[in-house]
Amino acid sequence: MATIWLALNGFVFSCEALGKSVPDNEGGRSRTKPGSILQGIEAVVLVPLTSNPGVQLETTVFRPKGHGPFPLVVMNHGKAFTAPAQQGRARYPVLSQEFVRRGYAVVIPMRQGFSQSGGSYAAPGCDLVANGRAQAKDVDAVIRYFQKLSWIKSDQVLVIGQSHGGLVTMALAENAAPGVQLLVNFSGGLRSNSGRCKSQWPDQMVSAFQHYGERARVPSLWFYGQNDGFFDAALVKRLYTAYVGRAQAVKAPARLVAFGPFGQDSHGMVEYSGGVGLWWPELEPELKRLGFPVSPVRE
Repeated sequence: MATIWLALNGFVFSCEALGKSVPDNEGGRSRTKPGSILQGIEAVVLVPLTSNPGVQLETTVFRPKGHGPFPLVVMNHGKAFTAPAQQGRARYPVLSQEFVRRGYAVVIPMRQGFSQSGGSYAAPGCDLVANGRAQAKDVDAVIRYFQKLSWIKSDQVLVIGQSHGGLVTMALAENAAPGVQLLVNFSGGLRSNSGRCKSQWPDQMVSAFQHYGERARVPSLWFYGQNDGFFDAALVKRLYTAYVGRAQAVKAPARLVAFGPFGQDSHGMVEYSGGVGLWWPELEPELKRLGFPVSPVRE
């Protein structure tokens, strides 16, 4: 894949020659790489953190053709078991393609310490309440940065997260920027397989979702599958019960979509083309209700 780096207004961009779909072994489904819809519209932007001078966040941007303004999707990545700095840049091409074809701009920030982003990964021990909140500050900064751009509809922002990014997305419910209309949580949480956190993380997850629910100000839609290799159905029920027991029913309702088995592990469902038929029909009516576009854009 050829990469061209460009400098513009003090920031660094890269444009890549993108490939087509490739097969994957996830239950006969395919992990789709961008095709014609995303080709030529991908850039990498280094977003400055005003709260941490000198630190920039590596952010993938898929901007539709045209002048805009476009609704904004912010997609939050998960956390691999490797060191955060060794984690590759997240792109979520399947999800990005579905939104770009409907006229959305999609941005995928790498939080502090991940991939090529500056700063250090915030790891407050086993305290997942603090972990989610610390990560959410980075996401909030990225949202506010893009809301200032003329080609973004600042009052139409959708925030999505998968795995650790789902936890971060739910933490954002406490203090989301004006214009954030909906949160989408795909298999959100953070699991620890080592040290003293190995026995504490399930209860810590429940505590985190309970705390976020206490101050939630934005509605949310949750997706967890039956064969999730990280979070089983019993834990998901605890998370949801803890959250909705505290969330404001009028201002911040939460809906859980508990779907059946998906491939070998439903935890990564959102990364596969076969998963679109599961999540888009559930998300579409929520977007319609909020006045977001749902139909593909004619070129």
